[in-house]
This record gives sequence, structure tokens and C-alpha cells, in this order.
Amino acid sequence: MAIENIVEVILWTASAQVLSDLAARHFVFSQESYLRSVANFERAKARRDKLASSMPKTQVDIPAPTSAPAPTGKKGKKGTGGPSSDQRRLAKAEEELAQQSTEVAARHSVPGMLSSVLFLIIFRVLGAKHGGKVVAILPFEPFQIVRRLTARGLPEGSPAAACSILVIYMLVTQTVRVLMKQFFSVQPPAGAGATSFLDTSKAQKLMKSFGVEEDLKEARKMFS
Repeated sequence: MAIENIVEVILWTASAQVLSDLAARHFVFSQESYLRSVANFERAKARRDKLASSMPKTQVDIPAPTSAPAPTGKKGKKGTGGPSSDQRRLAKAEEELAQQSTEVAARHSVPGMLSSVLFLIIFRVLGAKHGGKVVAILPFEPFQIVRRLTARGLPEGSPAAACSILVIYMLVTQTVRVLMKQFFSVQPPAGAGATSFLDTSKAQKLMKSFGVEEDLKEARKMFS
């Protein structure tokens, strides 16, 4: 019984992950807009690294203040305590790099949100099919605090080692998603942020309007 349920969850989650990754690769990551964003990020990163490598480490470590620069003398010398021209250029390069990183991360966030929604649907389908049923018996009796998770949704009087579909789904999903992403997912360039679309105010309002805000929070805890 447990083997059949595990195989069923593996097939569902693996198919969903591959379908999601292939769709994202075709409709997002192969588009000119995404490739242009990555190229802009790489150029901004190269400029920042070049500036940082050409400056003494003591100047790189000192952040340039956001206030107006100190006044200069007649010959253009900087006043004491103000940022040097190299530091200002480095600060500008850092700001440009942060902007390009945010743009790349935003293009990764939409496929991530759609993948989470797809896995939430699968969880609902499997939950409706196996809800209230003992799908596996653990080889040990878990602690009481762990039983709150393993016995979630099971009727009273179920064996102490009984396991619900929730635990099977969580364990299998974590493993399958990690393995599938190694082969099919497109990862952002090194140094680019990985901001989730679900964290934006627009996404929060959208999910709240559909009444699935709490469900998505629960799903993210399982899938992250």
C-alpha cells in the first residue's frame, strides 16, 4: 500500500516538475527579453568587479555615503571625509548591478509561482483521494509532537505509527523537485537574486482575492 502511494506521488510530482520547467524554459528563459536581462546583468557585474579590483581594498570596504559629496577646492581636490571619485563610481556600479539582478530575479519569480500553484493543485487532488486514510505504517512510533504531522487528517483511533498522505507527499516532493531541477530547471546567473513573486504586494492581493492565501503559505513551507 505504501509503495503504491509513493510511486503515485512520484509520478505526479515528477511530471508536474518536468512540465513546469519545460514550459518555463520555452515561454520565459528562451525569450529575447530574458536573454537581454541576463546579458545586462553580466555586463553590470563585470563593470562592478573591474572597478572593485582596481581600487585598494580599504576603499572598497568603505561604503560611499548617500549624502552630497564634500565640496572640492579650486583644483578639484576632495575635502576630507568625502568619497573619492572611484568610490562614487563603484557605488553607482553597485546600484546598477542591484537593479539588473532584481530584473533577472523577477523573470524567475513568475515560473516559480506557477510551479507552486501546480503543486498545490496536485496536493489538493491527492488529498481528496487519500484524505482520512492511512496510506503507510511507519517502522517506528513517532514522538507525540511528530504525530501531529504524521497523523494529520487521520481519524481518531488510528495506529500510533500510521502516516497520512501529507507526510508522504512532503517527503517525496522535496526529493523529486531537487532531482528534477538538476536536469530541467534554468537557474539564475551567479549573484542574481532569487526573489519570489509570492512575496510581492501584487501577488498577495491576487491570492487573497482568490481565497487561497493561506493555502499558498502552507504550500510554500512544504516546497521551499
